[in-house]
Amino acid sequence: QANHLVGLVLKAEWLGVDFPLKLLIIAMTVRGFSLITYPIFNGMGKPKIHFYSIMIQIVAVFSGLWFLVPRYGISGAAYAIIISTSLCFIYTTYKALKLTEFNLRNLLPCTFAVGVSTLIAGALSVAYNRYAEFGNIFQYGGSMIGIGVVYMSLIFLFWKSFKIGPGETLKSILQNLI
Repeated sequence: QANHLVGLVLKAEWLGVDFPLKLLIIAMTVRGFSLITYPIFNGMGKPKIHFYSIMIQIVAVFSGLWFLVPRYGISGAAYAIIISTSLCFIYTTYKALKLTEFNLRNLLPCTFAVGVSTLIAGALSVAYNRYAEFGNIFQYGGSMIGIGVVYMSLIFLFWKSFKIGPGETLKSILQNLI
């Protein structure tokens, strides 16, 4: 799909950059996970952690560019960015876990409820996308809304039946919407 998307958006002369673009998607996903922690650090009065993570990223990206671009060209630059964002992610995750005294055992029931609900809703959406024929955007949108309702219903089912999952959070969000 990347070749088609690059050709469509950037024209045919850009088709050679589809591999580095795939690498940059990985890097930006990892960076997104790091960005989640910055408000936590600021709220805890620890803005220096954000500063140090950016410094780690800058040093790592310049070092990576220095060594990888001469060998691998534009793909080397993308690898350097993946490495730098990964180091930043590792540092910020370590600091966040240390500051919040995170306990994985407390997270497992919620992760199970969300994971099972997501897998079921995901399987339904794959089946709809693969086998259903939609005449217009409204039919497609309606089916996706239906899958969203199934997902939320499963979250509530786990919460009501087993007292696990983010049911309380979802309930308060829905009450604020209504």
